[in-house]
Amino acid sequence: MYVLIDIFPLLTIPLLIYNFIVLTGIAGTPDAVQTWLAAPVFTIHAFSGDSWDVSSGDVFVLFGIALLFVEVVKSTR
Repeated sequence: MYVLIDIFPLLTIPLLIYNFIVLTGIAGTPDAVQTWLAAPVFTIHAFSGDSWDVSSGDVFVLFGIALLFVEVVKSTR
């Protein structure tokens, strides 16, 4: 099981998810994908009173950065 994780590049997972969403039409027409990625999913409120609307695009970027961190940790062992 660990051999498969070592061989498979984890950064292809967000790429495959994005391509699946765009090519299958889950987000709507290809023109509506940008609107779907910019739509807020949830809101984070700061102590200053400001709010940050977290979009689907932000979640994809965070997921990609997390997988990049795992790749860096894998390469250092």
